[in-house]
Amino acid sequence: MVVRVTKPEFNIRSKLTEIESLSGNHGSEIIKSETVEESFNLVQAGRKNFFINGACQVWQRGTSNPNVNNYGCDRWWKANGATQMDRSTDVPTKSFDGQGLPYSIKVTSNGSGSNIGQAIELTATGRTQFKEGKKYTMSFWAKTDSGTNEIGIVIYYRNSKFTGTNQVNWLPSVSPNVGIMDTTWRRFQYTFIAPPVNANNNVLAIELGFTTTAYFTGLQFEEGSQATPFEYRHYEEDFELCRRYYQQIKPGTGFMQFGVGFTYGNQGDDTAILHVTLPTPMRTTPTFSYVGNLNQYYEPHAATISSITAITLVQNDTENKQFDLQVLGTATTQKLMWIATLNNTDTGFRFDAEL
Repeated sequence: MVVRVTKPEFNIRSKLTEIESLSGNHGSEIIKSETVEESFNLVQAGRKNFFINGACQVWQRGTSNPNVNNYGCDRWWKANGATQMDRSTDVPTKSFDGQGLPYSIKVTSNGSGSNIGQAIELTATGRTQFKEGKKYTMSFWAKTDSGTNEIGIVIYYRNSKFTGTNQVNWLPSVSPNVGIMDTTWRRFQYTFIAPPVNANNNVLAIELGFTTTAYFTGLQFEEGSQATPFEYRHYEEDFELCRRYYQQIKPGTGFMQFGVGFTYGNQGDDTAILHVTLPTPMRTTPTFSYVGNLNQYYEPHAATISSITAITLVQNDTENKQFDLQVLGTATTQKLMWIATLNNTDTGFRFDAEL
């Protein structure tokens, strides 16, 4: 006698979706995903923090910045009553999340409304990486220098960092208080629901408000309704991300040369062209400036040093990575040249393409 046993068709994927258990952010979607690419997109390639330099470790402009309404720690600006931004080693202990943070931002306040914030670049004008109707959570550690102080928050889609035209508020009309700081490090969080983006918006601008000298670090903005452990990045990764928006070329100690070009002093103004290649393409054509005693260039054919009277940006490539600088000075005709400094580490070229 022959016995045949037939098994009912079993679909493991459908059975997994019937399991009633917590699967974390996107867990059920990942289970249902049909391709590796779909799963990859759901977990965002392992990078969850939309902020750049959330660990406050990159400070290209220097570790002490006294000017109001400008950047200090890379990608983080201060405004209004925030009169000073400094790098600090006062940080939460490792017990907070198991790893510890290298630095914090110390913001000195004059007692009036002070702000620090970051503008997150959207994927394109009127297009956003933030999904309408989805929840996003900002988290950070903060403390005061003395006493207690409330932390407020604002978050807008905007055309640019400080431009309110066409802005879309992610919050109710009255900005909420995230919590109260004191002299002990505490982690704060606040959850938002993403609204539709305006067709002219280019950035998502997020600012924290306070009225006393305070410290901030471990700043994170991620998808989901709960703050998760801070995402650590190597310094080199954050540094490379920051240089899309700002970078500088600085000499070291001793006799240093940077950039290469030629003189052609037949224009009646003793002009030279210096070619500079940047290690990282920039977001857009940058604003160029130079700082310090950058007043000489070297002509090796004659071993002579000539004076510089002005340097201006005259040309750049489509990737905003290669630049020609027009150098006015006392040049001879059609000779090799480069910028030269001697033991002058405070000089350099600055390329600024911030939002």
